[in-house]
Amino acid sequence: MDIPSKVKALVESYKTNNPFQIADTLGVLVLITPLGNLKGCYKYLKRRKFIFINSNLDYNEQKVVCAHELGHAIMHPKVNCSFMQSYTLLCTEKIEIEANKFCSNLLLTDDILKDYEGYSCEQISQATFIPVEIVRLRQAQQKMI
Repeated sequence: MDIPSKVKALVESYKTNNPFQIADTLGVLVLITPLGNLKGCYKYLKRRKFIFINSNLDYNEQKVVCAHELGHAIMHPKVNCSFMQSYTLLCTEKIEIEANKFCSNLLLTDDILKDYEGYSCEQISQATFIPVEIVRLRQAQQKMI
């Protein structure tokens, strides 16, 4: 699966990289609610797609969780997945890695990376409010191209 191309097509089609707006346009219902230790999860129930996001997270964290879960909704639509305590970058499960790659490509477009060319991953993370692990993943993908 060519995740960067898929994300680029979505961003161009919907004229945004905001995961909340894309989910809304695609008919994926996003519910922000207390989830205990869960940051978020994606569920496919009765032929409907749902993203649940922990209301205890700040907006920037919710946006990252939404982008990750949107990756599941688009790439693994009939698989129910949970985005647990961490951002699962150390998880070897293929679908979690794919959702993280989707998230990193959605939130860190080529234009954004161009704006921060020469900056460290930590600096980009601080400037964009995107976890450094997601920034590192995106930069690693960019180097592979």
